[in-house]
Amino acid sequence: MFKEKQELITIVNNEQINFIIINNQKKEGTLIKTIGLDKFLSAEPIDLDIFHQKDKEQFHSLLIIPDYWVGNDSFTFQSKKPSIVIPFIERKLIADHSEFPEIVYFFSYHFYQNEQKEQKLYCYYFQDAKCFQIYNKFSKYNLPPHRITIPAYLLDQKIKKEIPEFSKGGKIIVKLMPFDCFIYFFFHGNFIFSRNIKLPELYDSVQEKFNNLTFEINQSLYLFSQKTKIEVDQFFILSINKDDIKELGVSIGKEIKNLGPLFDSNLLPYENIKEIGASYFFGKNDLSRSNNVFSISHKILKAETEWKPIQLTGIIIGLLLIVILLGETFLIFQYSNKFQLPSNIIRADREQRQHIQKVNQSLDSILLETQKPNPVELSANILKSLSENIILSELKIETDMNPGIEFKGIVKAKDPDNFKEIISSFVHALNKNIKLNQPVNIKDVNFETIEQNYIIRLKFSLM
Repeated sequence: MFKEKQELITIVNNEQINFIIINNQKKEGTLIKTIGLDKFLSAEPIDLDIFHQKDKEQFHSLLIIPDYWVGNDSFTFQSKKPSIVIPFIERKLIADHSEFPEIVYFFSYHFYQNEQKEQKLYCYYFQDAKCFQIYNKFSKYNLPPHRITIPAYLLDQKIKKEIPEFSKGGKIIVKLMPFDCFIYFFFHGNFIFSRNIKLPELYDSVQEKFNNLTFEINQSLYLFSQKTKIEVDQFFILSINKDDIKELGVSIGKEIKNLGPLFDSNLLPYENIKEIGASYFFGKNDLSRSNNVFSISHKILKAETEWKPIQLTGIIIGLLLIVILLGETFLIFQYSNKFQLPSNIIRADREQRQHIQKVNQSLDSILLETQKPNPVELSANILKSLSENIILSELKIETDMNPGIEFKGIVKAKDPDNFKEIISSFVHALNKNIKLNQPVNIKDVNFETIEQNYIIRLKFSLM
């Protein structure tokens, strides 16, 4: 029997990263570790068993990061063809965020219509250096997150299912926590920006608390109207304290809809609210791998994940074909035994040989398919071989005709000696993590210098 991997969810909040295991038998997840973000990103060994297992028992399904780590843009766009959309987004991102060359691997997009029925392209992407650093750190230990999202997108997806009008006009969600207030703004159902307001532990009065919040909300409303050229038409609130709904409504002079009934379960108990912050209100089902939420996946990992079901379907069809051919062979053999005429026996024998030949060909095809290099495993091992000074910019893996790998990256080195040391370490790690008939040599690495960076190219065979 195959043992199903545990689902791992990680949440970045207040400069800490929290590790949570999802157990299908339990209503809530289990917080197994909290590590300071600086320590996690440092060269220090990580004191957590899941990072040191050779055969991982966990599937890192989701990483939740702060809202402001992800940027977004909208464009009027006529075509929906990925071959046109993706290069357009990549050009925009490279032009606007040249400090992050790897940004072209971390973005996603979808389409929507505005009130004028124009087709709009909404894209979202990493815009903080820590996003890339965290992903590379996880990949180094063969635990890359398959989906990366923010609390705003989790809110968006959950509310849209229950409140269809949320996709129209301008909307604001006020999420009140014991020590924080998160304010989210949406335009035509798309997240625009958020604000995080730290709340003092003590107020002179409840009125003072909501007067301060009203001031902050009004400031944000002005910014929203500047960005979108429309006013907010609906206010929503999500709070642990039910009295907050009435108090905030009175303070801002608006009708506020309570979202509390939509959020009836939590990933972790209340005592962990400080650790997970804005992610507190989401339940296990909201975050599980089966729930389709707006998220960002590494381009290569996403392509491999999408290809897996196709490969599996091909293998299943091949096995079914073998079963059918074997069945036909058996029936023909049984049928031919009832007749004694030499011609029938000869004909059955000929047909039987043809069926056996077909079966052998099918078996050879399936055997060949199973012997192909695993692109998911190869990608993980290459990412594992990268040091913090090497940024992957392009990776091509060929597993059919001439199995091989083409790698392109950017090396940040202080001087030529440091560059040689980094490349030597990279080549050594590659040979350790990928078993090749002919090991990679440092002389196989081609390079050129551009603006104090080294562009490296490496091509090697998997035969």
